[in-house]
Amino acid sequence: MTYDSTDSDSDGVIEANVDNELVNTDVLSNVYDHVLSSNDNLNDFIANTLSSDDSVKLGPGTYTVTKSGLNALEIIGGHVTLEGVAQGVTTIKLEDNASTDSNNLQDEAIIAIGTEGGASPSGVEIRDLTIDGNKANQTTNSNERVNGISPRGADDITI
Repeated sequence: MTYDSTDSDSDGVIEANVDNELVNTDVLSNVYDHVLSSNDNLNDFIANTLSSDDSVKLGPGTYTVTKSGLNALEIIGGHVTLEGVAQGVTTIKLEDNASTDSNNLQDEAIIAIGTEGGASPSGVEIRDLTIDGNKANQTTNSNERVNGISPRGADDITI
């Protein structure tokens, strides 16, 4: 899978060539509730904008996410779709030197669907993207780990 993306005319619309097929984020905005580019802050978007029944298209590129607390991203609304362009083309990557809490290993995640003792969303779909834990750039001991995706009391999840 190869891609090149440009905003050659600086109009805010990214024209991406994915395996010789043109993907235009302006056209995608007619299909999805939200269309993001890798210049957008995915942490802020998930925390402050994403709600139930939203569909989100992540354009090509790498979205570096910051982990604060146990998770980098928490999806708490139901019937949410988070869709990239393709595996290896859209990547959600954990920041360098992300903190871990060695007392709650099973609870840490790059993407948490639901919260411990709280939101239990259903109908969540995550597809066509790569999740990169950035292992080479983490400072952890052998007892620490961060899960890519962790469902927390959620049901009807498609990955």
